[in-house]
This record gives sequence, structure tokens and C-alpha cells, in this order.
Amino acid sequence: MLAIIAAIENDIEREFITQIYLEFYKKMRAKAFFIVHNDSEADEIVQEAFVKLIEHVREIMKLDPVKVPVYVMVTVKNISLNHWHDARKEQECKVLVADDELERWTSDEKALPEDIYIHEEESGLWRTRFRSFRRETEDCLNPNISSAFPIRI
Repeated sequence: MLAIIAAIENDIEREFITQIYLEFYKKMRAKAFFIVHNDSEADEIVQEAFVKLIEHVREIMKLDPVKVPVYVMVTVKNISLNHWHDARKEQECKVLVADDELERWTSDEKALPEDIYIHEEESGLWRTRFRSFRRETEDCLNPNISSAFPIRI
């Protein structure tokens, strides 16, 4: 992370981003982890956030100093939610692929019954993992939103 900041050529911009790093890194990481529940992904999110902040440093420096923390934390929140949605889509795709494969296996006349059973078990595991993932991540959402728009599996 510090290597990215050190690469900033303008001294004033580098000092500004360094100050953001010193002041907000722990809060940014905590926010990211709260949403994605994964240490390495939270680190990746914070790094991605700093890249975005560096890209827009001139605009951020023009902000009212009271608005800078809000800008920083909203950036982390948005990137975290994007990661969370991407992980959720990936899990949904795995469930859909498992279901498609199960249909293909069960319609195959040459498939052995034990192969079909094993495949059904594997498909069920993906479905179980997806449901567990959904329950864990649903807690991150605003309770009003998750109850207004329940997702059924």
C-alpha cells in the first residue's frame, strides 16, 4: 500500500493521501471486512479504494475537509458492496451450473445410479453453501431492505 502512495509524484498529493492512509486505514479495513467477512478480500478492497482515491485526489483535495471522511468511507463501502455482489453472483452461478449438470446426468441413460447419487450430493452441497453464504451476508444489509425484498432460494 505504501508503495502505491510513494509512487505519487506530486508532493502535496502524496502528503494528502498519506494523511488519509494514517487517519482512515483501520476504519476503511473494518468497513470492508464488515461487508465481505474475508480478511484478504478486505485488504484488496482497501487497496482498490486507495487507487480510486489517488485517481481522484485533486477533486478530493477541493472538498470541504468535513466531507473528506464521508467520501473515503463511501468509496470503501461501494467497492465492498460490489465485491459482495460479485461473490454472490458467482455462488448463484455455481448453483445453476450444478442444477444443469444434474439434469444432464439424470437424463443420461448410460449414467450409473451411484454416479447420479454422488452428483446429486455435490449439487446439494453447493445449494447448502449458497444458502449459508446468503444468511451470513444478509446480516450486512439494512434490515429494512432485506425484509422488504426477501430473496428466496
